[in-house]
Amino acid sequence: LQDRVHCDRGRLAESQRIVWAEEACSSSLREELEQAQEVLSQRQTALSACEESVANSEGVLQLAESELDSCTQELKAMSSEDVDSLQVEIEKKKQAFARAEQGTADAISQRATLGKQISEVSALLEDNRTAAERATTEAVAEGVAAKKALQRLHVLSEAPPM
Repeated sequence: LQDRVHCDRGRLAESQRIVWAEEACSSSLREELEQAQEVLSQRQTALSACEESVANSEGVLQLAESELDSCTQELKAMSSEDVDSLQVEIEKKKQAFARAEQGTADAISQRATLGKQISEVSALLEDNRTAAERATTEAVAEGVAAKKALQRLHVLSEAPPM
């Protein structure tokens, strides 16, 4: 009987461990379920937004199709003169565009040339500034020398003859 009780207690302990493990697993599964439900809710919200966007896009598409049909009807109604006139206008615009592109290319080329010229002029200006500074220094030195010469001349002119 004691062996049987001991065996039953062992099975009871094992059953309790299994119940605890299953409760832990159940708790974990509940958390995963809650997280999955939250993700599902977010995705349903995103899906609703996408469905609304699709509905709006379908409305825009229908409007565009209607406008396209209208334009198609207008084109069918145009006479060949209208088409010729449009082709001439398109050709004029192509030529104007080509001229504008050429003007842009010319302006870019001129900008590059001017950039080089500005560099050259800057170098020349720097050379001229340096030369002007040297000339100023020399002029000041010559002015000082001339002043000294005048002072000597003045002193000599005032000295009694010998």
